[in-house]
Amino acid sequence: MTWKELRRRLKRRRGEGQTFADRGATVIGYGSPKAGTNKAHGEALGAEAVKQTKKNLGWPEDKTFYVPEDAAKNWLQAVDRGAKVESDWNALFASYRKAFPEEAAEFERVQEGRLKDGWEQSLPRFPADGKPLRPEPRATR
Repeated sequence: MTWKELRRRLKRRRGEGQTFADRGATVIGYGSPKAGTNKAHGEALGAEAVKQTKKNLGWPEDKTFYVPEDAAKNWLQAVDRGAKVESDWNALFASYRKAFPEEAAEFERVQEGRLKDGWEQSLPRFPADGKPLRPEPRATR
């Protein structure tokens, strides 16, 4: 199933007020000579199989790393979406900071990996004189 087909099915189901549940078949190693076999998952393709796979997919055979343009465009949309989500979060947190300044400061401190001021005071203290930390055991009977 192509992305276009998946999108078409999603739109149709949404228009019908249905949830989307579809069983899509995948082929491990799609396009390679080892497609559909355990070898596609467990073995390196090898130079000749890589060349054949690129040919089968219509990709340039001379490039060692290739991302199809439509895939790159799709992935790059995440940059704009991420910028908007971050902007929304920053605005929301700014209003939270105004309403709850102490809690916001604590959240930011934790996010930055800083310990609470005076944290050293909560550490146990051990004497350096060599004496046991508790008294010698005594018989209680």
